[in-house]
Amino acid sequence: KTNVLHYVIVQQLQTISVVCVAKGFFNSFPCVFPLTTISISVEFTNITSLCNGSLSALPFLKELHLSSNALHSLPNHFPHPLSHLHTIDLTNNFIKSVSPTLFLDTPALRSLVLKGNLLSKLWVSKVPILERLEWLDLSENNITTLNPLSFYSFHNLENIDLSYNQIQELPPSLLKAFPLLQRLNLEGNNLTSLPSSVFTGTPFLKHVYLGKNSLHFLPERLFLPIISLKTLDLSDNQLSRLPPGLLQEARGLGEKMEQSLDLSYNPWHCDCHLLSMHLWVSKHISSFYSINNTKCAKPATLENYTLYQVTQTELC
Repeated sequence: KTNVLHYVIVQQLQTISVVCVAKGFFNSFPCVFPLTTISISVEFTNITSLCNGSLSALPFLKELHLSSNALHSLPNHFPHPLSHLHTIDLTNNFIKSVSPTLFLDTPALRSLVLKGNLLSKLWVSKVPILERLEWLDLSENNITTLNPLSFYSFHNLENIDLSYNQIQELPPSLLKAFPLLQRLNLEGNNLTSLPSSVFTGTPFLKHVYLGKNSLHFLPERLFLPIISLKTLDLSDNQLSRLPPGLLQEARGLGEKMEQSLDLSYNPWHCDCHLLSMHLWVSKHISSFYSINNTKCAKPATLENYTLYQVTQTELC
């Protein structure tokens, strides 16, 4: 059976977008593109590597979409700087490592997606890279540890997705590199605790996802550095209580009549130590996701009671 590669070329004025669609499987990345190409999309094929020189002399290239292929590696650098490239999508490949030198040739990159690969550790760069990056998706990899040197020059980052990796701890200074960070997703990792200063230097953080970890406790005043928190997901952890005043100190949380907090599927110990949290819950019922699954695990007399049904007298 003959494999056929179709090129769909869309030309607008003097610029060209190239979309490659395969019938059957093929593993050769196209080696030649029109000079004025601004967007390349080669997705859902069986390409295993990039053609040497295929991205040479594309001074106007802005987007590179290579998701759902069979890429096992990337070049250490592009043949020529891609000074206008702002988006790279490498979702669902088999990439195990990425050299930081690759990003020296992409100074305008704003969105980098490496979701669904085989990364176990990240690049470490001694020189600034990706200084304009705003969106970084590293979800669904095999990352176990994080090194602040991987991110120290990411001063414009607004979103980082590290969900569904195997991260066990966060370096205390990790997020200080992201003063403009708005969304942090660490769902589905192996975190058991958080550094007390982890959110220092991230005043604009609005959405924090920590569900499906193994958190047993949270530090006092954890959210004080954040100016206006809109979403907090702590579901499906091992939390039995929160420090007194923790939710009250989370400015912005629950201020609007919309769901913003998820505390479900934790083994809450409903006693006097939970009184501060219970008071906040009672005033912000409409702010909860999955309120009916936010239940007491102890004492036995209150087991499986939903938290909002328990009275203060029963707690203490």
